[in-house]
Amino acid sequence: DDLDLLVGNNVHWSKEIEKPQVFMLDGKTRGYLGPTDFSGSTPVLYINEYPDKFRSVSLNDWSREDDQSYKLPGKALGLQLIDVNQDGYLDVFVANDKARNFMLMNRSGLGFDEKAEVLGLAYDNLGQPTGAMGVDITWFDETVNLAIGNFSGEMSTIYRQIQNGGFHDVASLVGIGASSRDKVTFGVVFDDFDL
Repeated sequence: DDLDLLVGNNVHWSKEIEKPQVFMLDGKTRGYLGPTDFSGSTPVLYINEYPDKFRSVSLNDWSREDDQSYKLPGKALGLQLIDVNQDGYLDVFVANDKARNFMLMNRSGLGFDEKAEVLGLAYDNLGQPTGAMGVDITWFDETVNLAIGNFSGEMSTIYRQIQNGGFHDVASLVGIGASSRDKVTFGVVFDDFDL
């Protein structure tokens, strides 16, 4: 099998877009605009056509024509691959910064269907997008568990798969919700540190 490459892109940024915007930190010092001030970009899948080269394919091109929900670009800061539905094909979770997350379900190697809203992974418990950054996925108690580090003022998220295949945020139940609220969390990892 050839090794393909998936690249998550954040925002469509340029000097021409940012320069006319005025954002001051203290009334004197120019600051940087946030992710909500820019349009998003679409992740790109590079198909390995060994021995020749990689061919870029927009994931939008790989979604179903009738699936308009996926035509919106994201603001990817984290990607994870896992076979969520155990069909033998890797699915892709995309953590988007201040935009809804994506759960790209693999259609047997023929493309992806975006299912984050249906599975309960698109937004936080209040139905709002978070400043989702780092992401890690693990199998625990025979279910998929997905952790997302978010921006300060937002709790980190731990989604646990439930019986119907959807997900529920259990960060507060497992004790990391409130304690993570005041931190910017760019990276998260599941590990057993007291082996």
